[in-house]
Amino acid sequence: MPNTISDQVLAFFKKPVGVIVLVLVAIVAICCGGSAVLGGLIPDAPEPKTSVTPAVRTKSPEAVVSPTLEPVVVVTTTSAAAPAPAPTTKSPTPKPVKTSSAPKPACHPNYSACLPIRDDVDCGEISHRNFRVIGSDPYRLDGDNDGIACES
Repeated sequence: MPNTISDQVLAFFKKPVGVIVLVLVAIVAICCGGSAVLGGLIPDAPEPKTSVTPAVRTKSPEAVVSPTLEPVVVVTTTSAAAPAPAPTTKSPTPKPVKTSSAPKPACHPNYSACLPIRDDVDCGEISHRNFRVIGSDPYRLDGDNDGIACES
């Protein structure tokens, strides 16, 4: 049986539990800088030194120049944002577009301009000029048979 504390510590670290404890202490010491865990056995970085400048006295005792810092208090208030008010006016409802129930006039398929389908059409009755004739010319609008109707 070990007699001294050092013999007891050595016996503890020879056990598997002791090895695990030793490894954990080493990891914590490395990660945390060691000073907090090991109670200051590993020194921290040196603290920066501060210097104190004494007050400067002038001839009159009332005029003392001394650097003083007054505490600054920053007060911030937070409040819950008020919910946006609900709109009071209704958005305008779009009016339905009226569509005529009358069918669009049919265009004759033999002309590039939309000409009505009827028995006869003359160039003086329509506003289109210089349009193509596709296939036959049932209205006889292409007098010179060059494929262009109602030439101006």
